[in-house]
Amino acid sequence: MKRLILTLLTIITLPVGVCAGDLGTADFDKERLFKSNEKSEKLAKSDLIEFNCGSFGSHMKKCTVKFEDGILSVDGSIGIKPSQIKHIYHDTSSVVGLYIYLIYEDSEGTLTHAGFGHMSVREGSSFYRRLITWANK
Repeated sequence: MKRLILTLLTIITLPVGVCAGDLGTADFDKERLFKSNEKSEKLAKSDLIEFNCGSFGSHMKKCTVKFEDGILSVDGSIGIKPSQIKHIYHDTSSVVGLYIYLIYEDSEGTLTHAGFGHMSVREGSSFYRRLITWANK
């Protein structure tokens, strides 16, 4: 039951546009989402976020994620552009919290896997919203 509730909370907190996109009723409707708190709204708009990076669970490490000049970087890395992302997905089913994973093409043309996560579904969802906002620029 807890997993079901967490999954439903995640689904209703995903980023959405004000109106339907190209998939009509399948697109998320912002008007139907529950209200987020001030902290999660601030995180969803921040360019510098203290978060957790790596693979899920104990493999996550504290990190600083920066969105600047169209580049997403972690702890001062060279970073990536939105065009380098090949796939974004998230997981709530096997873990506590929300974990966001990217598959991206690195500077040498190799597909690489990266992860971000938070024990709080609300904070994880806010980070996801920020990531999607950046990816759409």
